[in-house]
This record gives sequence, structure tokens and C-alpha cells, in this order.
Amino acid sequence: MSKEEFMKELEYLLSDIPDEDKKDGLDYYRDYLDEAGDMAGKAIEEFGSPERIAAIIRSDIRGDLGDGGAFTERGYEDERFRDPNYQVVKRHDLPD
Repeated sequence: MSKEEFMKELEYLLSDIPDEDKKDGLDYYRDYLDEAGDMAGKAIEEFGSPERIAAIIRSDIRGDLGDGGAFTERGYEDERFRDPNYQVVKRHDLPD
């Protein structure tokens, strides 16, 4: 998955959260991938899926992340999100 595809899906998955929270989350991951440069593809693989990242952002908004995870040089790490397929809800209506 390309950086553009990843960000487009993530933006769609966050379309129902407050605009400021969505902008903060998208900016964080866009900047992260920009800094990764040629390694952006590997970073996206390590993220797991846009659904997993959306679930992490939603958990952060609810304040659930204070219970154990941390933002690191490889993104957010938390044992609760270790499964790369972790997601709150599987969406089947993603744009093509």
C-alpha cells in the first residue's frame, strides 16, 4: 500500500471524529511517513492497517491510551494493539 493510499483510507476511517482530532492524527502519521522517506513502505507495513491506526487514534481521543502504551520512533506501541489486524470495527465500505 502506498503512502497516499494509506493516508486516504485513514482519513476516511476518521471522517466521523472531531475535525481537530482528525487533523492531529492525520498530521502525525503524514509527518511520520514523510520523515521515513524511502522507508515509508516499511513503516506502513509495521503500522499493520489503516483500521488499526484509526483504532489507536480513537482510543487516544477517549483517553484509553494512558493505560500502558507510548509513542516511539516506530509509532504508537501498546500490547493491546500488538495484533496488526486489530481494529474496532471492520469497514467494508472503503472507497476504491
